[in-house]
Amino acid sequence: MRNISNISPLWIAAANEHLTAVMLLLDTQAVNIELRSKSRQSPIFSAAADGHEAVVELLLKRGANPWFEDKGGTTRMLIAKMNGYDKVVDILKRRTLSGT
Repeated sequence: MRNISNISPLWIAAANEHLTAVMLLLDTQAVNIELRSKSRQSPIFSAAADGHEAVVELLLKRGANPWFEDKGGTTRMLIAKMNGYDKVVDILKRRTLSGT
């Protein structure tokens, strides 16, 4: 289920750093980890933008793509860097360089 802006419960849980809810939703295997809002932001994008390190790490482990850009061409790494979340940038770098 998603709202009129195409925002899903997984997106909301990730954006609000509800790690347990993110885990539970992913465990159902009934959610689309890459479902993007109308602004083309996925759950990992909002988690990275807000510095939610554990959520970013979990989403990456579960297969979230670290390369997608939003409508304006902003990547997850760029938004984390712009917002001063260096640990999130490091997590994203490590995952993208290792390819896992």
